[in-house]
Amino acid sequence: MKTPLPPLSIQAPLTFEWFPTRAHCFVFRNYGLVGVDRLAAVLGCGIAEVERLAKELGLGPEDSLAEAFEERGFVTLVRNNWHLLDYDGLATLLGTDPDALAKQLRESDFLDVKMGGVKPPAGRIAVEPLKPGDEKKLVLIRDVMANIRKKIP
Repeated sequence: MKTPLPPLSIQAPLTFEWFPTRAHCFVFRNYGLVGVDRLAAVLGCGIAEVERLAKELGLGPEDSLAEAFEERGFVTLVRNNWHLLDYDGLATLLGTDPDALAKQLRESDFLDVKMGGVKPPAGRIAVEPLKPGDEKKLVLIRDVMANIRKKIP
């Protein structure tokens, strides 16, 4: 018997208006935690496009935690992406399929219940063109990232 995924809620997902696009938010939240190839698969683009988005956000070529997160980061990745990705995108990000995702959500200490028992209808995510004013958001994010890097020895 298949484990059902939590139903979609009628409430809209959270928005992340300080990022120019959902794809930028997605890359910011997952870069270095998941392999760039998986990020590209979720976004339906090439690796070079993901690297471009990361650079626009001021994310540097850091040591990747992808191997550790593939083994132990399930809950963090689900929580980081619950409002950003649809079930197919979440399954792709986690390197699984929707049936296995449903089982993992239930068996990870009832994470499906802890996430509210319903999933916001996030829809597919893809790279989008920037709109007027979006470059200002990217400059602010890059400045914050540069200031953080200065403080890290």
